[in-house]
Amino acid sequence: MLFRNYARIVNAAKTGVQLDLEERLLQRAQASYVPKLTGFHASELLRATAASGTFRSNPIERVFRDIHQGRSHIANNTDAYVRAYGSQVLGIPNQEPFV
Repeated sequence: MLFRNYARIVNAAKTGVQLDLEERLLQRAQASYVPKLTGFHASELLRATAASGTFRSNPIERVFRDIHQGRSHIANNTDAYVRAYGSQVLGIPNQEPFV
């Protein structure tokens, strides 16, 4: 998903085409979904390691923390970007300043 979307962005930049607001919001929503999905799977992986997964000596524990720390960045707020995209599709004016 990310590679497909970024290829579209790079192509638009190279050709001087500006992506419309709806496409930018969709790409933002999809880009923020990847860390959410990754965080879910990291949580499942840590859960599968049982108690040993919580020790700092376990590399999975570090990966788990890093992924969830990255998810906390505002650009990874899936709910906000999906809501903004849905509003745009429904004809509600965009309130998202970061697109």
